[in-house]
Amino acid sequence: MTRIIHQRNTKKEKVGRYYVSGGWKIVLSCLEACKRHLRRKKLIGGRDNDVIRVRNKLREVLYMKKGIAPVVLVNILLLLFLAAPSFAEPSKEQLSTEQTRLLDGETVITLQRNDDDIIDVSGSIYIRSIPKTIWAVITDYNNLANTMPKVKESRVVQENGNVKIVDQTSKTGVLFIKIKFSTRMAITEVFPDTLSFDLISGDFDTFNGKWVLTPYKEEKGTFLSWSAEVKPDFSAPGFIIDAVQKRDLRQLLETIKELSEFGVVLP
Repeated sequence: MTRIIHQRNTKKEKVGRYYVSGGWKIVLSCLEACKRHLRRKKLIGGRDNDVIRVRNKLREVLYMKKGIAPVVLVNILLLLFLAAPSFAEPSKEQLSTEQTRLLDGETVITLQRNDDDIIDVSGSIYIRSIPKTIWAVITDYNNLANTMPKVKESRVVQENGNVKIVDQTSKTGVLFIKIKFSTRMAITEVFPDTLSFDLISGDFDTFNGKWVLTPYKEEKGTFLSWSAEVKPDFSAPGFIIDAVQKRDLRQLLETIKELSEFGVVLP
């Protein structure tokens, strides 16, 4: 009886820096393609300290073992880590309809009055500046009376870590109707992404909301948004309050944009 012996194909080919065979060739080929894609997107290849630290830690933990499997695992984990920023910082393909409008130069304001007379109001703008610069403009509380429209007085009265208590007085209105109001707010800072503000006391029944700064590195800019639930404690026609809210929020966002981009408010 003739005995037939099947020999495994042990021919190895080079993929990247490694000589592999069989299924490992497919795995490593996919990894190399992912790396090339991320380099084109400028997500790897730089000198980002977080990337370097993660890479070195993975090597320290997994490269102690021999063989191709730890190498593949390190590459998979590293690629997943490097791809993560693409979810926090949208690419042009991931932009929402509103973000596309903001990039075109629009200031988007929305307002909805609920049955309980609480107003949901929000506004967004695109600023060609990094979040750190915008953050410095927004959090310059003791100087807001000199930089922000409608603000007459502003000062920090108490600090507790990342929480600041801020007193403000503002004046607004339309035509012959003038409205002056004061607030004491607890502002919680989470640098450089979020500023949350909650009413402690003042001329409102409700005034709670937040600032959100979303970086957009493809254009080296930031999407800035403000949203709040507002219920005034002073008497004025609803349509006047709604119109003033939208106008004042637009002026506020555009002032922050000018200060962040040019350092001054344009005439």
